[in-house]
Amino acid sequence: MATSSPTTEQVWEIDRAVEDLVHGEAAWAACDRAKRRELLERMRVATAEHAEEWVRAAVAYKHLPEESPLVGEEWITGPYPVLTSLGSLAASIEALEEGRSPVDGFSLGRAPGGRVSVRVLPHSVWDQLLLNGFSAEVWMPPGVTKEEVRARAGLAQLRPAETNGVGVVLGAGNITSIPILDVLYELYANNRVVALKLNPVTDASSTSSARSSPR
Repeated sequence: MATSSPTTEQVWEIDRAVEDLVHGEAAWAACDRAKRRELLERMRVATAEHAEEWVRAAVAYKHLPEESPLVGEEWITGPYPVLTSLGSLAASIEALEEGRSPVDGFSLGRAPGGRVSVRVLPHSVWDQLLLNGFSAEVWMPPGVTKEEVRARAGLAQLRPAETNGVGVVLGAGNITSIPILDVLYELYANNRVVALKLNPVTDASSTSSARSSPR
């Protein structure tokens, strides 16, 4: 496959984008948990308001007939997981604000090898209605105790001021929620600010996948 080097102007544009993200990292570090939770709640409202528009765009892009059952798949793999993830993240931060563990209310059990398991699905009544018959558990590494699970839940939001540099998320594929969920994970689980680069990921203007400033 033929490739070409970016022009000088494109390199400058990439450098400016990275510089903006470095400044953004400082701004993100200054956001306390309450501000981060408020941002999640605002995103949730905006996602709900534009969910139908989102699905229509995906249907049009994939040339799906309006009566196709695959339209339902666009709802369940597009707005729905983003809405649930935003709600779960907000609930996790709220738990930390109140001195609780984000896993409070989840069932902790035992998996093969003596591992601690956490039953994560179904959790809400909506999970039971929309994903009836499906269940999921998270298995901890061997040796991790229930007390450690409770203490470590929350990941980077346990110390929100300690950010972890700048990263990049390359978004591609036909599941429209994945790039958004990846960005949310980087921001909230890893405490790292990111530049989202959508398809085509090989474009010369791709945002500094080789440039980062981890601490």
